[in-house]
Amino acid sequence: MPNAQLIIVGKHYENDYSNKLKTKKRIALSFFVENVSDEDLPFYYAACDVYATCSLLEGFNMPLVEAQACGKPVVAFNIGPHKEVVKKWFFS
Repeated sequence: MPNAQLIIVGKHYENDYSNKLKTKKRIALSFFVENVSDEDLPFYYAACDVYATCSLLEGFNMPLVEAQACGKPVVAFNIGPHKEVVKKWFFS
C-alpha cells in the first residue's frame, strides 16, 4: 500500500524498532506523536481508517475500546485481554 500513512501515538518503549519504522521506504508518511492529551485522542481516532496495536502484553488495552467506540475497526494480537475487548475476531 504505497499511499498508506502510519501514525504512531504514545510512548515508544522500543526505540530501535521505532527508529527502523522511521526509515522504512514502503510507508509513504509516518508521524510519531508521543505526548497526546486525553482531550486530543478523539482527533487521532477520527483520522484513522484502522486502529492497530502491536502490544503483546496488556492489562486491559483501553485504546482498543476507545477506537471501537469511535466506530473504527481494530487489529490486535490474540492475547488474553484482547479476546474480551475486541468485539469481533477474524482468524486466518
